[in-house]
Amino acid sequence: MSEENTDTADETELDRRSFLRGSAASAAALTFGLSATETGAAQTSDRVESLIDEMTLEEKVAQVTGQDAFLEDTGYLPPNERLGIDEVRMSDGPLGLRRGQQTAFPATISAASTFDQRLVETEGTAIAREAVANNQDVHLAPALNIVRVPQLGRAFEYFGEDPAVTGELATAFIDGIQSEGIIATAKHYVANNQETNRGGPSQDLPGVSAEVSERALREIYLPGFRQAVEDGDVGAIMAAYNRINGTYATEHAKLLDEILKEEWGFDGLVMSDWGAVHSTVASANNGLDVETPGENPAFDLNWPAYWGDDLLEAVNDGYVNEAEIDDKVRRLLGQLARFGRLETRDAPDVSVDRRAQRRVARDVAERGAVLLKNEGDVLPFETDELDELAVIGQTPSRFRIGGGGSSDVVPERRVGPLEGIESFVGDDVTVTPVEASEHQPLDVSTVAHPETGDSGFRAAYFDNTSFDGEPVTTRSMRSNSLFSEDIEAVSGVEPSEFSARLTGEWTAPVSGTVSFEVASSSASRLLIDGEQVVENQGGTLGGSASTTGDVSVEDGEAYDVTIEVAGTQYTDEPYLRVRIARPDENPLDLATEAAASADGAVVIAKGSSEEGEDREDLRLGGNQNELVEAVAEANDATAVVLNTGGPVVMPWVDAVPTVLQMWFPGQEGGGALANLLFGDANPAGRLPVTFGADLYDYPANEPDSDRRFPGENNHVYYDEGIYVGYRHFDDEAIEPLFPFGAGESYTSFAYRRATLSPGAVGDGQTASLSVDVANTGDVAGTETVQVYARDVQASVDRPPKELVAFQTVSLDPGERTTVSLEVTPDDLAFFHPDDEAWVTEPGRFELLVGHSSRDIRQTVTLNVIDRPDVANSASNGRSGNGSGANGDDGNDRGGAGN
Repeated sequence: MSEENTDTADETELDRRSFLRGSAASAAALTFGLSATETGAAQTSDRVESLIDEMTLEEKVAQVTGQDAFLEDTGYLPPNERLGIDEVRMSDGPLGLRRGQQTAFPATISAASTFDQRLVETEGTAIAREAVANNQDVHLAPALNIVRVPQLGRAFEYFGEDPAVTGELATAFIDGIQSEGIIATAKHYVANNQETNRGGPSQDLPGVSAEVSERALREIYLPGFRQAVEDGDVGAIMAAYNRINGTYATEHAKLLDEILKEEWGFDGLVMSDWGAVHSTVASANNGLDVETPGENPAFDLNWPAYWGDDLLEAVNDGYVNEAEIDDKVRRLLGQLARFGRLETRDAPDVSVDRRAQRRVARDVAERGAVLLKNEGDVLPFETDELDELAVIGQTPSRFRIGGGGSSDVVPERRVGPLEGIESFVGDDVTVTPVEASEHQPLDVSTVAHPETGDSGFRAAYFDNTSFDGEPVTTRSMRSNSLFSEDIEAVSGVEPSEFSARLTGEWTAPVSGTVSFEVASSSASRLLIDGEQVVENQGGTLGGSASTTGDVSVEDGEAYDVTIEVAGTQYTDEPYLRVRIARPDENPLDLATEAAASADGAVVIAKGSSEEGEDREDLRLGGNQNELVEAVAEANDATAVVLNTGGPVVMPWVDAVPTVLQMWFPGQEGGGALANLLFGDANPAGRLPVTFGADLYDYPANEPDSDRRFPGENNHVYYDEGIYVGYRHFDDEAIEPLFPFGAGESYTSFAYRRATLSPGAVGDGQTASLSVDVANTGDVAGTETVQVYARDVQASVDRPPKELVAFQTVSLDPGERTTVSLEVTPDDLAFFHPDDEAWVTEPGRFELLVGHSSRDIRQTVTLNVIDRPDVANSASNGRSGNGSGANGDDGNDRGGAGN
């Protein structure tokens, strides 16, 4: 086993306590001798006020208006050299530091699947360490939007469909980021639950308006942000692109001023998403504090700036009070002072422990993997029982490690499925990879340059994106793909500013109609004998897109091939990849032959997710469904590994014994996969989203409704109200494919003796729920205990159950422990639509304790009453069991969800 790629289990299980202690120490050093808390105390409000008093109006406006960023900075606020105020550098995002080559961590939905606050905090700390080492000030994460619809393009960036999971884990992530003296940013506030028309097709048309009730906002979409503010003390909030009930998020007075700043007491800064400002006066007067990217961004996406000179004019003309500008500056400088980033300072001379970073990334990938199905205990594979393992899929050597868009991190290295598996098994098992895509990689041996005779393409590189002038260099290219590392190796060009023209003479290997596929992250095209066959506009914000075109050819004939690509962004996805589908080849035949001759088979099934666009459906692309069915029929020991950013439908699920959801697992995904496949790691992930059997099982996709997702006339109607995700499935008694909270293990757990003390509570009191959990299997494992509440006597319509608490616990074989969780009346509240206030009604609540939302093992009853003194009296003389507690049978599933 290779230590570099797949460390031993002991090494992999990072001591998170030590990591966090080290973080605190490094934070103190990196913020010039003080922790973030101490620094904030030292930089007194008097200093901030004196700076505001000394500033001219022009300086104040400049302070809160973004300016042209450096090449690798996402956002930038200018310094005030006269007053010694330092510049502010901002970087994306939730999956790591998007600046050059850094550690690419798993997608947020993978972190959410851990249900582990401490691990998510450790991940936030690790990301912040790289931000510190790269002289950044503000990290544009976490993203807190709820996965309302499963085809959401950015579902991979979010914590799932439940506000309790979102709030708990986002707060842990914020704690980790801010422990290193970096300002965290909770985004995208609020109801930014789709990418379609999120900011309008252009700035000339309005962005989509989320038509949503206040109750749904309060109970589903706002709680994560509220917890980030009240528990996480987050330093910044990012206002979203969309409108809410007709008003843009960046100028929504009720959401920004009334709820966020006044009701929740948020004292940080509110920035806009990039290009999300649509006014000068309305945004300035209604709660926005900073416009980003502001004036003269380093990129042009047709985003005009509304502050700067326009805001200065609005103040001088009396449309905006200067006191409003002072408050914005005060909020910005106050957070900079709090984190020791106010005064001009030198860049820190620090380095990052790459091995430690990789271990955290791999730990999250392992713990976030969800074993959805494992009939017959196909997994874990035993190396001494395997002679040959077939690894099959679309480019099985390479995971999709993250989604496209602003969260895309170019990894400092990447471990793919093949590398991870081969490193683990060594010479003990023969690993047979099979490329099973409809389009196979173009065989560059069939391409030659007619003048030089060199095999492969002749590539001419230009130092601009429009092929202007003479090439900087021309070289041979014996590959069908171009990645960032390939461009970096070319002297005189940059991955974000180049164009390349590939030419060669291709000899057709077959007669008939051949399909060419070109994938690229920006504009590209392919020509045969001067005729355009494929035109590709490229991916969305860092991703890549594929386009195909057909051409009729004759076997043995030579054709002039020209491929052009223009690089406009730094991406981990291919700048260019060329594949071909031949009429005489069926990739499924290759896959089934390999599977039939192997002792086991792993199918890597991939799906794409991108910022800027939503998925059209939940199907796996290309021939992947047919591939899974064919391989499963050829080999009974088939494990399907899902490399997707969200739910997918599985028409083949009954035909396969094992399904492992790996999500987008980050750069260490291959090592994590190998550890899971062979039992060095035990799957412990739980689904933070419901997997429906069909797209139309989800309420926002009602096929007969004109108001269904993604809306009409730039309005999307949240007619389902609070019934999002499992709440809807439960309410409508729909059987999910895999329910919220589900996930299997290589061991088993029993629940016994759920108790509650006290059995009745009033306002301001806490009930402690305890349950015995035992590992009844043969290997160590981690269980996530989930507590759901059901309001038995509600006066308004409420879901059958809602998650109110959860906790992970790791147990050795035969080990038993008591897990304790707290429940308060506030956890049981709802937002009353008539009173427009939070209400916890007196009455009886069932607390359902289980393994998932549909696997309830124990039930206890909690009584909520008006007066705390009565609550104390009611609990006297009680055993603390509440009422209706189940017995000792660990397999009792009474009170199972409906």
